Amino acid sequence: MSFDVKESRMGERMSFSGSGSNDAAISVVWHKEYDVEWTGASPANVSAADVLRAPGIPIVNRSIFATTTTIMPFVICRDKTAERNPDRISRWKVRTKWSTANKRSQGGGTGSSEESDNIPIAIPASIDDLPTEEHVSLGETDRVIYQTKQQRLPIIPVQCARTPAGNYWNEPVIERLPIFELKLTQYEDAILYDQMIERKFKVNDRAYRGKDPGRWIIEQVEAQEVEVLLTTGPTAAALVTYTILLSPDTEYGWNDTRGLFDTQFLQVANDRTTAKLFQNDEPGTSDVGYIQIDGTKRGDQTGLPDYISYRNQDDINFGDFLKA
Repeated sequence: MSFDVKESRMGERMSFSGSGSNDAAISVVWHKEYDVEWTGASPANVSAADVLRAPGIPIVNRSIFATTTTIMPFVICRDKTAERNPDRISRWKVRTKWSTANKRSQGGGTGSSEESDNIPIAIPASIDDLPTEEHVSLGETDRVIYQTKQQRLPIIPVQCARTPAGNYWNEPVIERLPIFELKLTQYEDAILYDQMIERKFKVNDRAYRGKDPGRWIIEQVEAQEVEVLLTTGPTAAALVTYTILLSPDTEYGWNDTRGLFDTQFLQVANDRTTAKLFQNDEPGTSDVGYIQIDGTKRGDQTGLPDYISYRNQDDINFGDFLKA
């Protein structure tokens, strides 16, 4: 089959729209039309599916918007339809819709919250010359607390881990904490599934964006194969979105921390054979008390427990692959 594909200026239109929600981002939508004419055998044998696959027609979820001189790096073809000309069956009209991703979970980016970040740029020379896109939002996590949050003066902390009778609650009192969430979308020459697995759930092994090692974790890695126009011509690339969370715990980061309390304590440090129960007033039963890092009984059994921290995630150098 031989197709003659020409871009039509008649149906070209563009829109910017935004929202004021926590997911605030400008959505860019561009409409383009193409005139397609088929030559060869009987045009009656040509279907809409043939026309939509014609060379020069963009590919849904792959083609990046481009003109002869510029591209819009995060605007991707999302929809296309073909309609035959009723007056000449060898001619077709193909209508395409291009936009930024509508959902933050999609790998194609979300559109910046600034209109100036979504304007066309000159066709770049390489993948490394393409910009990155950042989207910030807030999530949440939980943390067990042992003393109430007092708002009135004088501040008198009240122990909330135990019932008025002195026993630990079956369900602890929980504090809700906000989490800073960053979605970073960037172009890479390629990315393998193994690389995506290697980067997911890793924490930063050195300072990143002014925060100490272990404070950031890569929660999600999403990628899609795209075709972007460079000065050397159409080039295959990967558009990758990393979801990165900042731990609200400035001391332990994403380590797993546990309160140092137990039903037993060691009479001799680190000697399990010297273990003894914390006793209460009921014969034959035990209590829960605070211990130290060596297992011995803490002298002060009031207030907050001490903590032990376990490193439960591998780390990685974010600078080896993150471009911003």
